[in-house]
Amino acid sequence: MAYSTGTALTIYATARGVTLTTDADVLLTRAHDYVDSSSFIGTKTDAAQDNEWPRTGAVFNGVEIGTTVIPDFSGGGSVVKMELETAIAIDQGNDPLALVDNSIKKTVKKTDILSTEIEYTDQGKESIVSPAITTAASGLMASANNGVRFTVFN
Repeated sequence: MAYSTGTALTIYATARGVTLTTDADVLLTRAHDYVDSSSFIGTKTDAAQDNEWPRTGAVFNGVEIGTTVIPDFSGGGSVVKMELETAIAIDQGNDPLALVDNSIKKTVKKTDILSTEIEYTDQGKESIVSPAITTAASGLMASANNGVRFTVFN
């Protein structure tokens, strides 16, 4: 269950000059998977609830967020905006749940002796996360970068 709706996503994207190429509800489902994999402040209001929000003990800008509230504050602190931004990123081919294989640093082929040399980085795979996603819920995250390494893309 998403924090937003397909209609809201379409309106949000259109207002930013983005035309979605994938069904809005499908994008929201995938975006919701990412959002709810994030580490937020506070704890689930009910341990049995499916979603990460609403939460207990979550404070934004010095004010406690109600235990039935899904944060949608302007200027950061918006789980809803985080989900919408994630959906747009996924539609544009930048899925933060997809792993980018950057483990091969260099490949050298030597034709005269028929050998191939591959050098790997120590980093392995990482996620690509748009700054728009990470800043949308700023102030609600349990850690500065949500515990994931991220690469900024243009």
